[in-house]
Amino acid sequence: MLFAPTKQPRLYVGFQNDVQPDCKGRIHLTTTEDYKKSARDMTWNASEPYIKDLVDRNVKMVFFNATPQGGGVALMRHALLRYLRGRGVNVEWYVPRPKPDVFRITKTNQYVLSRLRLPKHEY
Repeated sequence: MLFAPTKQPRLYVGFQNDVQPDCKGRIHLTTTEDYKKSARDMTWNASEPYIKDLVDRNVKMVFFNATPQGGGVALMRHALLRYLRGRGVNVEWYVPRPKPDVFRITKTNQYVLSRLRLPKHEY
């Protein structure tokens, strides 16, 4: 019941429009060790102080998106929440109640921003 016919975890949006990847944590797709294996040691070690700081100070991180599924941002957000929660970070994700007007505004904004020609930065 927790997986759709496509074999992907079912999307769960709670009463207060909080997105709960992996059916509120009842599905376990990865472990912290899996994430660690996917990164170089240097990259993993560089993130450690930031993760430790967030956990030590009990910072609550909240994301807001127009939709909990579909595009690349939503796909990455599911994985990011799995990773951060696995590391002990207090993180939530919310979406607005489905309304065509809201969705149309966010899609128009995304389109306009994608057409802007911003100067390249030198790093």
